[in-house]
Amino acid sequence: MKRLLFCLLLLFTSIPSFTQLIFNGDFSWATQDSEFVSMNNFTLCEGLPTVMTLTTSLPHRRNINPQGNPLSNGHPSTSVLIPYPNMVMPLMVTVTLTFSQPVANLRLLIRDLDDDTPSPGPEETLSNFRINGTPTMASNIIATSGSYQVLGMVTNPLAANCNGWFTWPLNNISSLSFDYDRDIMNYAILLDSIQFECNESFVAIEEPENAGFDLVVSPSPVSSALTIKVRNEDKNAGEVWISNFFGQCLAKVSMNSAEMSLDVSQLPSGLYFISLVNEGKKLSQRFVVQH
Repeated sequence: MKRLLFCLLLLFTSIPSFTQLIFNGDFSWATQDSEFVSMNNFTLCEGLPTVMTLTTSLPHRRNINPQGNPLSNGHPSTSVLIPYPNMVMPLMVTVTLTFSQPVANLRLLIRDLDDDTPSPGPEETLSNFRINGTPTMASNIIATSGSYQVLGMVTNPLAANCNGWFTWPLNNISSLSFDYDRDIMNYAILLDSIQFECNESFVAIEEPENAGFDLVVSPSPVSSALTIKVRNEDKNAGEVWISNFFGQCLAKVSMNSAEMSLDVSQLPSGLYFISLVNEGKKLSQRFVVQH
């Protein structure tokens, strides 16, 4: 039985390598009216039509006035103001970005997080960050002005107009959401820029009849030995990848026969993906580790 050499046992211990930047832009595509939803259409790495959607629990809009001119807050007109109008309740706003095709290595530039008065507690906070519905704090937060304080939530003590990049170095990102809270109604933040990349080694998953081979994985749930079978005697060689829920590669193992066994006892309980890459084609199956 082969024992996996785990290259990424913990999230965020290292940043995966990605193939190419596919989106590096602003939010000029956001609504010019006060709306709850904005949508942007673009093409993913492999020519797949993809929709990026911004949804907020209070209305948002481009940082412009009804005449199309920039607002007087000093921030770019290509950013999106959340909430707008800002004199609305409730004070907390949930912000969600979704992608119809998964992306990787997401970076988001957030502007104007304030705490410039001596009142008790922070005036504005960002918290409850979630990737694909799972709580996941940004692994890298770089302030470009002001200074962030990160203790389970993001604030900037005694500073006005704090701007900074938030980074999630993960594969298979389908959604990002977080909560923006303010202590009074006249506050708002702006989403300025967004960057993301193709998934690592992006290959469309083929159907078995098109791939020319079939991948069988058992048992699931599994606690120790996972058996992998390739049901086509002409396709005995390839590379097996083990990935976690976020698409991070945990191990890569060569497969030189029609059947092999992997020791997955070191993996924590949870959902994983196993992929067989062969002659430029890729088949993937899910399996569950349960101890």
